[in-house]
Amino acid sequence: MTKFAAFSVSLFAFLLVTVALLQKTKVNNLHTACMPQNFAGNYDSSKNLALYQGYNIKIPKLSDFAQNKEDTQVLADVSPSEKWIEISLSDQKLRAWNGQNLYLEEKISTGGANSPTPKGEFHIWSKLAYSEIKGGIGSGSYDLPNVPFAMFFEGGGIPSWKGYAINGSYWLKEFGLAQGNGCVNIPVSVAQKLFYWANPSLSQGQTFVRASVDNPGTRVIIRD
Repeated sequence: MTKFAAFSVSLFAFLLVTVALLQKTKVNNLHTACMPQNFAGNYDSSKNLALYQGYNIKIPKLSDFAQNKEDTQVLADVSPSEKWIEISLSDQKLRAWNGQNLYLEEKISTGGANSPTPKGEFHIWSKLAYSEIKGGIGSGSYDLPNVPFAMFFEGGGIPSWKGYAINGSYWLKEFGLAQGNGCVNIPVSVAQKLFYWANPSLSQGQTFVRASVDNPGTRVIIRD
């Protein structure tokens, strides 16, 4: 092989690797975790089946999602600035705090190796009582209507359109494993308590709220 031919082969290989890396970077940059299809926040009674990793899953009825808001009155005296949520990726646990007092602790399932949950300091920018989430490719695709008690967070270089959230999961049978699509999945009953505890707060009958200066979102810290 001549020097020119060898150089041409090396250059071609270099270009192939470069294109592959650029495509991977583009996909990663465009990856969204759990972005909802709309922001109405209402339960869709016309949907009764969800798709997750190639399996059809029966969606719980609205009556199955216990509407228990008992904690909202008990914690009315707690300043929103004192509330914060801690997520440990190594322990796969979520802890909610009122200052230095632990409010709740629960096993979770964060994003897997191919779609990890980001680390950093964030804040909740919106909450949806119910939402529909679609995404994934091939065997990893999912279509999940009526995802309950979703709280979307942003900050630390993560924009809102990435769709990262803490939400209740009716499709996972086991928690404590990093197996999701980037969002933080928790048992539905715990998600509900967290939803009505965290800020921004919702008015009576409200199913969607966006954080504002007067109604700021709770801080979320995600670490190893």
